[in-house]
Amino acid sequence: MDLLPHLYRHHKWANLTLLDHLAALPAEDLDRRAPGGFGTIHETLFHMIANEGRFIDTLAGHELIFNPLPAELPDCASLKRLAETQGDQLLEYARNLTEASRISGSFNGEPFSMPLYVPLFQAYNHGVEHRTNITSVLATYDLPTPGLDLWSFMDAGEAP
Repeated sequence: MDLLPHLYRHHKWANLTLLDHLAALPAEDLDRRAPGGFGTIHETLFHMIANEGRFIDTLAGHELIFNPLPAELPDCASLKRLAETQGDQLLEYARNLTEASRISGSFNGEPFSMPLYVPLFQAYNHGVEHRTNITSVLATYDLPTPGLDLWSFMDAGEAP
């Protein structure tokens, strides 16, 4: 049994659960921030989902392009649609990963070659980090936080 896909099922579930939770909050709550965080909840959420797309571009060997935050951030529904698609893409990479899997591409015009697991694992790690940033901001303001850990994933019936 290949267990790695379970992590990426969790990753997708956690992102979608967080997005559903945030979509139910008043818009002004998405503008909250706390010391030590990335930015506002909305900025952090956008950064998390946008960079997940960059990890997927890396996995596909595409040239990486970094853009600044847009003047108007996409709403939670738009980010959720993107997170669903990207979650499926990461899951597919996890299903097909072997120790021999490598990727090549360029970053800032410089070529790179590395094991495929590096950006794949970083996508998971990056998601955990920024989901934690967001739930920490929510907790700072005594707002409810969703359970996003693997125990909550299992309790939601998402793990066999």
